[in-house]
Amino acid sequence: MVVVNINGNYFRGVIIDDELTIISRVKKINAKNFIYYQQITCERTGRKEVISDALMKFVCIDVVLNKAVVIDGELLEKSELSKNDDSEFI
Repeated sequence: MVVVNINGNYFRGVIIDDELTIISRVKKINAKNFIYYQQITCERTGRKEVISDALMKFVCIDVVLNKAVVIDGELLEKSELSKNDDSEFI
């Protein structure tokens, strides 16, 4: 898998010793790519603050042919499982 696009948003800065939580989930699956959503949070003054979030597009490639391949089988099944759980996002 290779990253072909990243769209990120930065909301707040962090400082040394901040403890960050990074959560990623599959947002959408197409025939030849995955869209992941990632959120980074930091707990300050007793509440979580969103530091940044991003949408990332990944493509599975055949390294010999240098072409995108269809996503199917076990990879598709495992990715579908993580797609529906947004419970940890703010």
